[in-house]
Amino acid sequence: MAKRAGDSTHQQMRRAAIDAAAEAVVAGGWPALQMQSIAAHVGVSRQTLYNAFYIQDDWKATRNL
Repeated sequence: MAKRAGDSTHQQMRRAAIDAAAEAVVAGGWPALQMQSIAAHVGVSRQTLYNAFYIQDDWKATRNL
């Protein structure tokens, strides 16, 4: 996870998760968007992602995927 000056750990995790989600969607479409694999890629628990992104539409709205 790349750190940016002024970013909180939570913001860094969200940014890394969004990037991982975008890569998954580009590679395999929406069916490839799996919380467990994104969590593993980012290095957090699946529940942490659910706490940060409540619904799939939140992912879409975040990055206009």
